[in-house]
Amino acid sequence: MTRFLFGDLLWRTIERRAKTARRTKAAIAYVTRTRPLNFKAGDLLVVDATDGAIACGRTSAAVLSKLHRSGVLLYSHEGLHAKCIILDSVLFTSSANLSSSSIDALLEAGIETDSPNSVSEAVGMIERLLKTSTTIDSAFIKRIKRITVDPHFGGERSIARTVSRRHRQVVTWLIGVHDIEEPTDPVEINRINRGTETAEQRVSHEKSGTGWIRLPHTDPLRSKARQGDNLILIDRGTESSNPERVYRHTPILVVQKEPNCTRVYYEDLPYAKRKALTWGQFKKTAKLARIPGKLSKDTTRQLSQKVSDDLNDYWGKN
Repeated sequence: MTRFLFGDLLWRTIERRAKTARRTKAAIAYVTRTRPLNFKAGDLLVVDATDGAIACGRTSAAVLSKLHRSGVLLYSHEGLHAKCIILDSVLFTSSANLSSSSIDALLEAGIETDSPNSVSEAVGMIERLLKTSTTIDSAFIKRIKRITVDPHFGGERSIARTVSRRHRQVVTWLIGVHDIEEPTDPVEINRINRGTETAEQRVSHEKSGTGWIRLPHTDPLRSKARQGDNLILIDRGTESSNPERVYRHTPILVVQKEPNCTRVYYEDLPYAKRKALTWGQFKKTAKLARIPGKLSKDTTRQLSQKVSDDLNDYWGKN
């Protein structure tokens, strides 16, 4: 689902989504209020909280202070002009800042989408921003609260920090998987625990779990998969059995290279089982999305962005 929204409809839609969202991630240039978003402890917000943005009133130190006390993870990025909100697995990208003027006075427009590739691209952008952002902690808040605010002040000339514009597009992988014996080697178990711990820190849903796939060095996916890519899992009980369920797009959280394999950790979304398709249902959906070639339980293939988006749109509708 992708749709264009503008004016009051944009804000009403964001507000409705925000009320039930378990996790919010956002990169919004200027922030002077929190509503219609519903930030909670553990949510993430990147803003322009440079001295110039604070001095001219484009970003509010008082609002950032309130969010900080609520446990929201805050970062300041000089030169930020993006307006991007991720509510669970739905992305809003628009012209709007989180300010009274944007909400009450200006005509803003944007896109709402649940396209897994678009959502993953947005999450990836925010993660790249963090690498060149300043953490907004208690000392940062204390300092900017002392800045005199003059709305007539034009603000300092802001120079954007370098964020790589050259990055690989998110890829969706269709892959057949099956159960394996539980590892018993303490060294391998330790690696699994380490990867799981990192993966759990990157889930997008509060109720999500994590899972992993063990790829031998001969598997083409092991050298190509990246964090932020999406997996569609064709699941079967044993190596010789037929597919039982196919699980909808889920993001890769960690790609962990190990001496004897590559372990790919993914998000086990809370609705994954409910939205899974039978093998027969999936083959019909794949036909609608025009996946080329013959599908099998051992499939490992990269899907084009169009095919991936079409699969998402047709999922569960046949």
